[in-house]
Amino acid sequence: MKLSTVVGIIIMAAFFLLPILTNFAVIPEDVKPQNIGEFLGGIFQYWLIVISKIFKFF
Repeated sequence: MKLSTVVGIIIMAAFFLLPILTNFAVIPEDVKPQNIGEFLGGIFQYWLIVISKIFKFF
């Protein structure tokens, strides 16, 4: 595997795992649209909070 592939996999894993590990995003029990929406909403809420805290720092 190329280095760029490994880096891409690590970035994608961090994008999904950090919100799950901090309990912002709960892994859906089934594939109902509401459960998937709550999962994606938790992920985006986590990253919005992180980005807003970064910009408040500057």
